[in-house]
Amino acid sequence: MRFLIIAIPLLLSATLVGCGSIPTDPSEKAGYYAEQAKKTFATGSETYGSYYLGLALALPTGPEKVKRVFAESPATENAYLKYLQDSIFRIGTTQQAINIQSELSRAVSTHLLAERYDKALQSQLSARITSGNTDGSIPFLISPEIANISELAASDQMSLVYNRTLSYYRENSINRNMAELIKYAMRDGESSTDAKRFAENLPSLRVRSEELDLLAPYFPNFVVERRKEITLKVHLTVKNADRLFADDIQTHFSKAMRGIIWMSVSGEDVIELSVERVRNEERVMPDSTQTVTYSYSDVNIFSAALLMPKNASYLFDLIKGGASIDYGYVIAAQSGRIGKFESVARGKVESNYKKCQNARIQNVFGGVSRAEFVANDHMQQECNGTSQVSIDDLRNQVMDSILAQTLSIPVIKATHEANL
Repeated sequence: MRFLIIAIPLLLSATLVGCGSIPTDPSEKAGYYAEQAKKTFATGSETYGSYYLGLALALPTGPEKVKRVFAESPATENAYLKYLQDSIFRIGTTQQAINIQSELSRAVSTHLLAERYDKALQSQLSARITSGNTDGSIPFLISPEIANISELAASDQMSLVYNRTLSYYRENSINRNMAELIKYAMRDGESSTDAKRFAENLPSLRVRSEELDLLAPYFPNFVVERRKEITLKVHLTVKNADRLFADDIQTHFSKAMRGIIWMSVSGEDVIELSVERVRNEERVMPDSTQTVTYSYSDVNIFSAALLMPKNASYLFDLIKGGASIDYGYVIAAQSGRIGKFESVARGKVESNYKKCQNARIQNVFGGVSRAEFVANDHMQQECNGTSQVSIDDLRNQVMDSILAQTLSIPVIKATHEANL
């Protein structure tokens, strides 16, 4: 339900935008953005000023319009120059270095600034990248993103990036690009210094199961042993449940559990995992409707005075409902190697909803008209909250509970955590 109290600010916002509407002609639009940049820089907002310059420069006549503004307003040019200098000084990530490099390249290619400024800024950027890589304040790692950062091409700089990447991989098994690291380490052959260093560090790099195939061509023996350490063959059986639930729990497990090789049949060195449904009672509560009535004096004073007849009543329908699942599952795992382990997932998940509709005003003579505003704080509170409940969401919560208990099985837990 959309109430007038919400619609009024939106209408005012739309009206204000309309007063300063953006031209549709590309050339005029470029001029408009350049002027907005000038005004915004004048307020001291360098970030937004640069944003408007970017919008202008993206249009065909943008560079011409921006240079005209710079010529008319040296203060705007100086503000943009300061923004670039400050941005270079603040670089602290690879992405920030790439972004400012791109913006500076655009400024140079479109001749926005005097040549002496171009050279000075490029020198500052180069110095910042080099010093940041040297002291670690910009923690560059081996990745496709650094390919166009020429300052890192020098052997001493790239050596720092390589060492930092190895160190990062020893401590972190996520947000990394093993393919790029292997490509760099092996670029001069398996007998190169970098390749040998990679081989020495390999046991400590926390290699995950999905990275093993990348390493197999170079380190087949390591891959075989590591696969034994961090993968587990599991055969899953679902008992006392329908086929759809069995398929859903298999899919849920496959997405969430790392390092597990799901087998279609039992076999040697295969963990037998079973999920047995003991209880699963789903209840959907039917909607209940309650008509809430406010007297004229209960309504916000200004809304009542402006939008309601004297002594009229405000009414709306409050609809409530919900759903719940009371569940119990026994999870068991066994094999000749680990013996037998059992765990129980049980509990109750529920969710309730409420929604308001059919807001209306009834005058003292019985006439009814639609209400387009919230009556008071009480109504605002009653009408806030979840407006619908999905039984599928509750089923997913049950599956998450089953998953959590399954991951408590020591051998499965160890395998999963080795691949995080």
